[in-house]
Amino acid sequence: MKIYLPVCHSYGIVPCVAQFCGISLCSLKKIILFISFIYVDIASAQLIYQNVLVQYDSAWTYKNLQLIPIKFKTDPDFIWRAGLPKNVISLQEAMRSGKVEIKEMNFNKDADVGVLLVKNNTKKNILINSGELITGGKQDRVSAETIIIPSGKEENYLSVFCVEKGRWSKKAKPFSYSGSVDLELRRKIDIAKRQADIWHEIDRQFTNQNKKADTWPYLDLYQAHSAADSLYLNYFLQKIIY
Repeated sequence: MKIYLPVCHSYGIVPCVAQFCGISLCSLKKIILFISFIYVDIASAQLIYQNVLVQYDSAWTYKNLQLIPIKFKTDPDFIWRAGLPKNVISLQEAMRSGKVEIKEMNFNKDADVGVLLVKNNTKKNILINSGELITGGKQDRVSAETIIIPSGKEENYLSVFCVEKGRWSKKAKPFSYSGSVDLELRRKIDIAKRQADIWHEIDRQFTNQNKKADTWPYLDLYQAHSAADSLYLNYFLQKIIY
């Protein structure tokens, strides 16, 4: 199977062909810092062999996964100019810098489960993908949308879902970045777009793994399979950051 992946990071954009066998799409997703959003008309008009060079002889291979870089023949910066700012960093990088503020949004003297406030104090734009885990606060959350948070003093609204239905603390914990959810939960986030469906999927995964927990935190499930993905992640991040 081959999948074309325009893979971008804070150093540039690297479209790739991904060839894999026996590796979950969840594992594949975690290899990438973040995937750019490309409009359908741009992709259909530009991602054709007349305009791109597929570098089969420069493939990156680790175990049963192979990424093949793609470069535009005449206009390597096309996708950036089409809508994705050049000075973009991932949410993980932004939170690691300590220059992004994430906090609960208070409503009627209590926090709103479905919204977080984000202030970007870096000098770059922050790309947040749907499915990225933001743990802490009054309960763990996952981003419900893909959005760019511009640099500046204004607070921005971020739509989120709860992924820890059994905890609602009176005192919020500091927020931290905890990776991305698996493919099945990501599908619920992007398609169903309902909190009840998110909880149902997490319950299903706990049942399938014969696990029990007081607050049903998705992070417990995430940590169980993240170790298996780390070898792929470490290898390909070394290749992507050039």
